Amino acid sequence: MLVDKRSPMAWSRGTENMVILTGHYGGDVVFSGHGAGGHPTAVAVVSDLLALAHGSRRVEIPSAPAQLSAEFEVPHFIRFTVADRPGIVAEITGALAHEKINIRAIVQKPGYPAEALPFVVTVEPCKSSALKRALEGIKKQDYMIGEPLDLQMLE
Repeated sequence: MLVDKRSPMAWSRGTENMVILTGHYGGDVVFSGHGAGGHPTAVAVVSDLLALAHGSRRVEIPSAPAQLSAEFEVPHFIRFTVADRPGIVAEITGALAHEKINIRAIVQKPGYPAEALPFVVTVEPCKSSALKRALEGIKKQDYMIGEPLDLQMLE
């Protein structure tokens, strides 16, 4: 996932774990340190924070099975490499619009050969299934050189 350079999440290096708490009066507070990563660390961090909030007493956390889904609504960074010809951008934006995906920006830097021209499209938060459908259609087009690179963006 892409993270903005200004985000505290961008400060993390190597095996560091990070928790960002946002408070009404205190703003963002960042806790970081090295750890094992994954679910065990997340559970331990939340448990420790709750213990501190309750005077360091043992805290029972009520739980229930979570409903899991692969459906996310986040913005995306998509890089296309194409064999250039007129109308490609219109076709790609049309495929995204067909799935009700709104475009934030299109960036194309000069200096690349027309037979392998890269450009980037960033899109507003959208359902992952809708973007997958749009990209499936786009990647079948004759102008595409390889698979589009799709990265979620953390906001």
